[in-house]
Amino acid sequence: MKMKSRSHGILIARRQTGGMFEVKIRAILDEIYTRKMELEKVCVCKITDRKATSKIVKKISQRHPLLSLGHLKRIKNKNGELKIILSTQNDVDGPEDLLKTIQNCPGNDLDLNNIIGPVETAEVPKWQPLTRAQFNEACQYWPTAFHEDKQITRALNDELFDLKEREIIEDYLLKSIKLADRCKTNMSCSTGTVIVDPETNHVVATAHDMSSDLQQLRPGDQSNLTGHPLHHAVMVNIDMVARSQGGGAYEIKTESSEKESPFFQPQAVCSNKETKIGPYLCTGYDLYCAQEPCIMCGMALVHSRINRVFYVLPTNDGAFQSKYKIHVTPGLNHNFKVFHVTSNKLTIAVQETFYGNLPSTTETQEPC
Repeated sequence: MKMKSRSHGILIARRQTGGMFEVKIRAILDEIYTRKMELEKVCVCKITDRKATSKIVKKISQRHPLLSLGHLKRIKNKNGELKIILSTQNDVDGPEDLLKTIQNCPGNDLDLNNIIGPVETAEVPKWQPLTRAQFNEACQYWPTAFHEDKQITRALNDELFDLKEREIIEDYLLKSIKLADRCKTNMSCSTGTVIVDPETNHVVATAHDMSSDLQQLRPGDQSNLTGHPLHHAVMVNIDMVARSQGGGAYEIKTESSEKESPFFQPQAVCSNKETKIGPYLCTGYDLYCAQEPCIMCGMALVHSRINRVFYVLPTNDGAFQSKYKIHVTPGLNHNFKVFHVTSNKLTIAVQETFYGNLPSTTETQEPC
């Protein structure tokens, strides 16, 4: 049987949901994909002799190459009127000096005074557009090169996941919220996390926040890992993954059933640290969080080589959206994808877990 394409599956899913997915997944991208177009002033002039256009471009390019504006086309054709970029405004002292410099260029057999008009100032895009929206905005000022990244376009349009994948993502996020409810000592710090292997769709480990004194709230919890400021849910969960590979640094008792315990890992835990099970820490794994992780947890995810992060509730000082974007920071030895997920089910679960009977609010929480 011939398999249907992924794009076809997405189209069918949209039709089934009235043209919109109920589970919305917003990719948290680098700001270079969402920023407004910046403009730079350049010196331009009208070409009065169209037959000499190629010679004019050659001579001017030799004298004033657009090194910082290489994404721009030298010529702009608007309604049959040709204009050429002579140079950036910072490269010359004035219009007269510019034309004189070009005219006196060695080997120049053109009399520019007869084939170009007076020098004017124009605003052009300062950098090459990376998205269709940026390209459309840039073209309002000057023709520019554009090479569309289809994957980025799909991410911006929320077209990366089909209906089935969205249901799976929502289910794991609901599980993380349920875990958060177990450690809720106050509204400012309670979150749950689930780490999943997307290749097999199996849960690798689960955890909730352990930075509060949970023994006073949950005396039945089997752990001596209470009240430590570094034991955020993400940190504990990464350690659980490390334990499943023969490592781990925290002392924590686990149960074999993820339904009964907030701390779950496969029963086949390696006891010999010289024998490694699985990839390097979280390589290839996905993390599902009730709340956006903090900076500490964000860097831990960088070092553990996480593949993707999905979260529900933004936080005041979050690592991926609210304040920083660690996952796309240049210079780090690992980058990964992050998604903010919303749906009716998730909204209800967040309301019940984090706000109880309080009125609905859009204020963010402190990160855990």
